[in-house]
Amino acid sequence: EEQLPANGYSNKMYGWTLDRFRVENDQMVRNLENTAVSFSIVRHPFERIVSAYENKILIESRLSRHFEQLFGKPTFLKYVNMILQDSSSCSLNLCQSLNEHWRPFLSTCSYCDMSYTVITKMENVDRDRKIILDMVGAGDLFKELVHENQSAGDRIKNVTMDYFRQLPRVLGERLRDLYWTDFQMFGYDHNIYLNQ
Repeated sequence: EEQLPANGYSNKMYGWTLDRFRVENDQMVRNLENTAVSFSIVRHPFERIVSAYENKILIESRLSRHFEQLFGKPTFLKYVNMILQDSSSCSLNLCQSLNEHWRPFLSTCSYCDMSYTVITKMENVDRDRKIILDMVGAGDLFKELVHENQSAGDRIKNVTMDYFRQLPRVLGERLRDLYWTDFQMFGYDHNIYLNQ
């Protein structure tokens, strides 16, 4: 089994995807940008953190085993402290030291460098999925595709509220600062979880 680095989580876990969708050079990206339908799904940064905690740390996986080796039994406080600790090496808009599941969007998907055809929000994905499928000529698949992520909608809002009540306010504010550009770029309000 692949060993993960002691200082964080590895993108090597997604090597299959990286190998098959490797971009050879900048010109290849520009050509694809002009001919392909590109889309991204964003979500409230704090809801994304909670969703990743529940789906990547609390559920048995390589990530959860690695987390336990480093920090012991998972708690949301330990998880947030890990994110903040790993983010200390982040420079402006680059947080390669953070796992892609909780890395700020700006450092993940080149929003400033690429012209996406569609950027949708998780809370609108059911509505926008049909539009995106129609754009790529796969509208017939709409009825066959079911959104399986249970960390969405009212449930995730309530769960995020519960988790953020457990955090000292200063840690919530540090998370807000880390994800500030995401809040600004996608119009999310950090206060709904910090001012409770």
